[in-house]
Amino acid sequence: GHSIADEEMKYGLAVSGFVHPQKIIRNVGALSGDLLFLTKPIGTGTITTALKAGKGSQKMEDKVCAIMARLNRDAAQVCMRVGVNACTDISGFGLLGHAWEMASGSGVSMRLEYSRVPIIEEAVETAQKGFIPGGSKSNQLFIGTDAVFADHLGKVEQFILFDAQTSGGLLVAVDEKKSQQFAREMQNEGIDAPIIGQVIEGPAGKIFVK
Repeated sequence: GHSIADEEMKYGLAVSGFVHPQKIIRNVGALSGDLLFLTKPIGTGTITTALKAGKGSQKMEDKVCAIMARLNRDAAQVCMRVGVNACTDISGFGLLGHAWEMASGSGVSMRLEYSRVPIIEEAVETAQKGFIPGGSKSNQLFIGTDAVFADHLGKVEQFILFDAQTSGGLLVAVDEKKSQQFAREMQNEGIDAPIIGQVIEGPAGKIFVK
């Protein structure tokens, strides 16, 4: 599902299978009042862009590769055990792109708190230096005015939220009554999954970031 224009050789894999219809977790179905959890930090897009340009350390490369290599399997199993209203992985559309997709399809709005969003520390530095993937810029153009930012959030903070991810985590909408169990089970699996916001009533797809 990627558009690539470069000189490197590529090979592709396709995986097919079956899933029980009662065990599907969809990326729509979030309800007003649900709490939003995120299971991996964001920022891989701007960091890998810097690394491709030869601007980054081996420590930075090792760190981002370890994050991208970590599977969402254990987090997904927690979602299955607890029962969640909606879930999506964070990939090329960035956090806000996938949040918009969930909110739009669910007929709700979302309120996110920037200070609660887990961000890879080095991503702020690389974004400040202008290493912004083309996909991140496209995400911002696509979402447009559906993303409403507080005045204190500048261009760098906004781009990080639009940052196109590779092998990102899961954005999960959890009924508030199940949130403590969900958080506890994530912790038991060794997964840092903070609450980054809440689903609210409002225009479908509108995301308010404070």
